[in-house]
Amino acid sequence: MAAIVLLLGGGFLVGLGWLAGVVLLWTSAVWTTRDKVVGTLFVPGGLALPFILELQITVKAPQQVCKVLRAHNALTTYSCRTIPGTPEWQRIAWDAGLVALVVASIAAAAYLYAQSRRAGPGASAQPRATVSS
Repeated sequence: MAAIVLLLGGGFLVGLGWLAGVVLLWTSAVWTTRDKVVGTLFVPGGLALPFILELQITVKAPQQVCKVLRAHNALTTYSCRTIPGTPEWQRIAWDAGLVALVVASIAAAAYLYAQSRRAGPGASAQPRATVSS
């Protein structure tokens, strides 16, 4: 369980918690090599990765920039232009990607948990046997 918890949330501990989870995962006899690869690659850093990426995005609203062309007594002439912001489709795509990373992290943790439950209580002492068809 410690490996699963650290893989999911250990990235918030300067990434060292996630690395400790990877070490626990790979040194355990509970999971197969396939399980260990899934736990390592989906998603590196666990839930911390989408959180950190969310902090990095800059969503820009459209801005109007004006400059004075001529000022004469009470009459002032301006030149204005609109600088476009982040397109809506780009914001939606970014959010969808972040949601996918969160879902993948939780799904990998759930998968590892299910695999550890199938292995049974004595699995930590002996690797699981695989059946081929």
